[in-house]
Amino acid sequence: MGTVHFVTHGVINIFGALLLMTCNACMQCLSAPTRIDVDKVHARHDWLDIGISSARNLRHVSLWRGVLWSCLLLSSFPIALLYNSVVFTSPGAIDYMAVLVTPEFLAGGPYRQSPNDDSTLDGSTSMMDDIKTLQNDAQSLVRLEKDDCYKKYNVPVQTNLSHVLLVSDYSAPNDTVIYVFEQSTSSEESKLPGWTSSGPDNWGFTEPTCNGAIRYGWTDYQGLPETCTISTTVTSDTTLVSRAGGFWQPPDDGDSDATQPGGQVRINVDYCLAKPLTEPACEVNVSVTLLAVVIVFNIVKLLCLIATLMLPRFEPLITIGDAMASFFVVADSHTERQGLLFATEVTSGSWRLRSMDRQPPRPRTWTRPPLGLYSTVQPLKWAINVMVILFVFVGGAVMLYVGSHWGKWTPGFWSQGLGVINLAFIIPETVGWDVLSTVVLANTPQLFISGAYFSFNYLLTTMLLCKAFSEYAASGKSNAAAEAARTSTNDGLPLRVSEPVKQSEQIGNWQMSLPWAYSIPLFISMFLLHLFTSLALFAVRIGSYASTGERRSYLSGVGWSMRGIIAAVAVGAVMILGLAGHAVFGKMNRGAPVVGSCSVAIAAACHARADDRNVGLKRVRFGVVQEVNVDGKAVGRVGFGSSGVRPLKEGEEYV
Repeated sequence: MGTVHFVTHGVINIFGALLLMTCNACMQCLSAPTRIDVDKVHARHDWLDIGISSARNLRHVSLWRGVLWSCLLLSSFPIALLYNSVVFTSPGAIDYMAVLVTPEFLAGGPYRQSPNDDSTLDGSTSMMDDIKTLQNDAQSLVRLEKDDCYKKYNVPVQTNLSHVLLVSDYSAPNDTVIYVFEQSTSSEESKLPGWTSSGPDNWGFTEPTCNGAIRYGWTDYQGLPETCTISTTVTSDTTLVSRAGGFWQPPDDGDSDATQPGGQVRINVDYCLAKPLTEPACEVNVSVTLLAVVIVFNIVKLLCLIATLMLPRFEPLITIGDAMASFFVVADSHTERQGLLFATEVTSGSWRLRSMDRQPPRPRTWTRPPLGLYSTVQPLKWAINVMVILFVFVGGAVMLYVGSHWGKWTPGFWSQGLGVINLAFIIPETVGWDVLSTVVLANTPQLFISGAYFSFNYLLTTMLLCKAFSEYAASGKSNAAAEAARTSTNDGLPLRVSEPVKQSEQIGNWQMSLPWAYSIPLFISMFLLHLFTSLALFAVRIGSYASTGERRSYLSGVGWSMRGIIAAVAVGAVMILGLAGHAVFGKMNRGAPVVGSCSVAIAAACHARADDRNVGLKRVRFGVVQEVNVDGKAVGRVGFGSSGVRPLKEGEEYV
């Protein structure tokens, strides 16, 4: 059962991770602006995102692209909530009885026979026959010490053991059966056994007596003192199975019967004798309904992908290389001589004010940006996306804490393997829920993890965009090396574009904005995170079986695994630490402004000399491309060039 559970979830989550990343890539294509979109927005003194999947861009793109983007996003919700529960295992749970007996029962001691024993425990086997069988086979039953017995039976459903004798320390040679408790999974109210509620440290029962006889019996009470009262009222909190139709009721304080002889006796469980199951039942099932829903929404995604490929006249600027190549062909007229423009100036609105006031560009003093990649993401964006990621991680940590508390007295708490369904780890409150409720609860973390992926991908992509752009900056070299670089046409880097021009220096970029060195580890991490989460919290359909092995009904519930929780939290922690380490210790070239994904900042940097033709088809560098006259003063003009590009110098003025 464990192998099937693990393998099916592994296959499902491989496709799930691929589907998530494919969906994100398609959403990036749909939200990517065309050059026409960029020109229109720049004319309105606004900006667009390039190189990332951006909901902000949807206000400025065509309606059909917005509809397709929304369909891809919304169709992800039901898939995330249902996908991991399409294939599930159905372990079998056994109805059983727990018989509280005295030590003399094991030696064949007598016990009272109920005169009206016309009912049965499971509909096929007489209770009295089962008790007699347990007495005859007592020597072949498995002995469990008190703590071990408590752990193995203090579960909402039982899969490995059947009837059990609770051997007490109370001696009654002539009446060796004290109580019979019933535990059934056929009822939607099945919870933890009531007869284990006292806890393992003080496992026992305190009962009133009358003239030395236990007042709470389980059979008829012939021969007991007539001074003991009989009540036919069965209290709702008792789990005692009565076959006599009445219970001995102790008198209350102040009652007229209070003078009747009475007392209390403490009956402690000493050890147990359990009847094991030779072949625990288990089934592997496919939910046709859930599968149909998942298929429908996958078809929706497929149609969205096909529609994206068939959009007419759709040439999006998917990557920053696409945008640079476009601006080299036709320069952006709204950003002339603004080569030192930072993305933060645009997103904060200061560029918009200057542009609307039609202020002519003035020379600006170059100040190098911070070296760390953390500075490439705006503080507010850091705060929002980190909060989303930490919300998911803290949720996993809470599950870890709650799980450790729940599992304190559960067998296999730390040793339960990944993919092994142990019904000792069923959340009692969920037993009896309808299938849809258990599936939604079990898979809700998958939905939040998918949301955290988009935040994680945004932060990582933005940092790598800025790092990739900064690598075009001309480097400071010795005078001889700098002179050689200025006359060389091979010193620069090629543009990475979606569709490279033949017989040019451009190279294809099949990896979108994330290099393979990052996208492959990210895919593996997301696969493992989804997999371990599906093994940490999962929907279970429990088959209820009679003690004879006949299946009676099904119950739904939500199971959990401590190792799954630990593994999921560990993967999440590694991803967060990796992102934080990359942000703090990752370095970029400080010879270029931080443009991020801002279309205005990218356009401002992508101006070349008039005599540097077809610059976008060549290897290029960013820096000082020529000297221009500003107010009678020679000032360096910043942009891209295929040769003769000088690095920027701290403290000097440029346009």
